[in-house]
Amino acid sequence: MRKNMKFGKSFLAVAAALVLAFTLAGCDSLPGVGSASLTPVEDVSTTSDGRETGGYAVADLGEEMRCHFFEFTVNSAYRAASYEGATPADGNSFVVLEVTVNNPYSEELSMYDGDFVLFYNDDTDDYSVASDYIADSQLPAEYQIEKGGSRTGDLVFEVPSESTSFSFLYQEIYEDDVWGNGYYVTFSL
Repeated sequence: MRKNMKFGKSFLAVAAALVLAFTLAGCDSLPGVGSASLTPVEDVSTTSDGRETGGYAVADLGEEMRCHFFEFTVNSAYRAASYEGATPADGNSFVVLEVTVNNPYSEELSMYDGDFVLFYNDDTDDYSVASDYIADSQLPAEYQIEKGGSRTGDLVFEVPSESTSFSFLYQEIYEDDVWGNGYYVTFSL
């Protein structure tokens, strides 16, 4: 089972930045992303109990990623000067991602907006966590997906207006604090 990240937006962002720094240098999209089985990963190690750790997979917008806990697709991405009446700080804009999360397993899945982080400017120090809940079109801070179900909604990130390259990250973290693989969706705006 995966670790509950509801409380850990900042922790996840900082930890993900470290993982990104060590695993993403010079990588290209991987073949087979979106296949029926788990998304293939590069540079993976295996723990004594068989869990994959330290690997990464990279996809483009619209490609499905399947990790050990769920499947997700970043359907679209756009930059916005405002979102449902909310505006970012001066010099910033919103990056809005429409994300679909699928639960292919036989038990209910708890999800949190802090499960995902957005890096920008090709820099492991530059990241954003999802903005607080603004509108019904967003995925809420915490939500459930029934067994075999899915949920689609927006995740809104505030970034500097001049940023153009992005990497959306989900990092597997197990309940016993073992770090699994990282799943990245890269795009430019």
